[in-house]
Amino acid sequence: MVQQRRQPAGVPGAHLLDQYAAHVGIAPADYKTMLVGEPGAVLLAHDTFSQYRAAFDRSTEITNLKKQKGFKAKSDDEQSAELDKRFLAFIQTIERDKLFHFVLASQQPNPVLIIKSPTDTKAQRQFLGYDWSSAKGSEGIKLIKDAHGHHLTLMYDEADRDNPGKINRCIAENFDGKLAAVPAELSDYVNTARLVDMLDFSRVMFEKQISLNAQRAFQVESKWPLAKISDLVEIISGGTPDTGNSLYWNGDIPWLSVADFSTKERFVSSAEKSISKDGLKNSSTKLLQVGDIIISARGTVGALAQLQTAMAFNQSCYGLRSKTNISNDYIFYSLKREIQQLKSQAFGSKFDAITIKTFGEVNLPVPPSIIQQQIVTECEVLDAEAAVAHDRIGAERQSIESQVNAIYASNAPRLEIDKLSLSVQYGLNEKMNEAGIGYKIFRMNEIIQRRMVDNGSMKCADISTGEFAKYRLNRGDLLFNRTNSIEHVGKTGLFDLDGEYCFASYLVRVVPDPRQVLPLFLTLLMNSKEFQQEAKGKASKSINQANINATIMQNIKVPVPPLPEQQRLVAEVETLEESIAEAQTITAAASAKKQAVMQRYL
Repeated sequence: MVQQRRQPAGVPGAHLLDQYAAHVGIAPADYKTMLVGEPGAVLLAHDTFSQYRAAFDRSTEITNLKKQKGFKAKSDDEQSAELDKRFLAFIQTIERDKLFHFVLASQQPNPVLIIKSPTDTKAQRQFLGYDWSSAKGSEGIKLIKDAHGHHLTLMYDEADRDNPGKINRCIAENFDGKLAAVPAELSDYVNTARLVDMLDFSRVMFEKQISLNAQRAFQVESKWPLAKISDLVEIISGGTPDTGNSLYWNGDIPWLSVADFSTKERFVSSAEKSISKDGLKNSSTKLLQVGDIIISARGTVGALAQLQTAMAFNQSCYGLRSKTNISNDYIFYSLKREIQQLKSQAFGSKFDAITIKTFGEVNLPVPPSIIQQQIVTECEVLDAEAAVAHDRIGAERQSIESQVNAIYASNAPRLEIDKLSLSVQYGLNEKMNEAGIGYKIFRMNEIIQRRMVDNGSMKCADISTGEFAKYRLNRGDLLFNRTNSIEHVGKTGLFDLDGEYCFASYLVRVVPDPRQVLPLFLTLLMNSKEFQQEAKGKASKSINQANINATIMQNIKVPVPPLPEQQRLVAEVETLEESIAEAQTITAAASAKKQAVMQRYL
């Protein structure tokens, strides 16, 4: 065996060796001890080299060697020297192959462009731009086209092969080395990865398989020392008691699932389900204590909370409990800082998941105790401000509801919606597209807090100018949702935007008569508890669907006080809505401000 020589500083290509060592999580100096034939203790303790040792010890060659008389006749020192020599050759052979392919892959000038079609049938239609028909006499592929006969697909634009919003343009630009970034509208289907990140260098047997789930590097930057999560906390796995045993359920112990906490709220104190002491004893679930952390490890990876009461939990989560002098509070905020990187380590065919081993390898910065406490204190101040703002939002929304209820409790005359409207109209029944072709069209999900909201991802209807004129929305129009699941039927939004918009067929346009009722006032009434109860009560219902036609809706009566009283309520509501918007700004900014605190100290 030709032994590797120590490379002097400045040798061309030495940087590639350093890059490989960093890629596999080993300090270059430690890695080079193996290359010069004297692997150090730190290197041999690394997870990959521990696996090498285990594979070497159980190999047929070494098993047979240890049975040979000649080997047994050697002294213990001689046996150790022989095994060490063979182990060095074993690991150098594997690492030589890995290093060679890392260097080859790292020289790839362009990233690998990974294109994945969606699994959902409806999304696949939009992605590919065709349906498959099995109808007799009409078998085969049926292209989805717009009103002008153009093929609608994310793959390409038949009228403009250089359309930057299509996948073929990404392929061409990546091939030419000119792809700066994947367009946001294609990010669900297209991403890039370094070729070296698609090779798994952690296995003993380096099979050179290319994985579409690139092993993205998990890097934490800090001026303080880093430590693995597994060294800082006890990682506790959860479980589920036998669902068929009624004695295990509905007890006194809250049993958490991911649905019981979120990425927004710090603390969790209740769960939808509970288990008994027998359920805890006779299952793999564990009991977490007050202050322990729970984190989602499957599906919604990264949802995080701290417990305010003792609780058990299921297998989709990990419980975390500090086993050092680092507080759970600091670990909570430190993990919050790394949520996106945690998510980057999650993979899976049906849903993303992060294993205990991968999670435990994640590094967190470990500053001095005084710095940890400063971080926690400042983050808790921001959390308190956000909590006050959240309570303010709730109180002011309640104030709006109370004032509307007072109108209903008044002696104001009640009139049908029909008598308060200049017109009532069903929406447009036309195919919609997400390619931006035609006019933006409002749907039920764009009714948000009594307003029609353009969320930046609206669908479009490719219709003629003349057809659009019939359904064009004007400021002050109301849109009533007439069909959907029962909880959504009756939702009403005020349109007060500039721009060209139309509306879908399951919405009904109500044009208020300004001589009798103000648009926002009528919107408030139609979203009131009393109006919604009546509308839902009169809706026809079927499985997962309910419907109320325009005629029934028009005949619902609402209280109509004089216009000056309406103006007073509208003015108060607009003031409260401004205050709510300010409070929402505080809550929305809290996360970024906490990240800034972490950045400043770490």
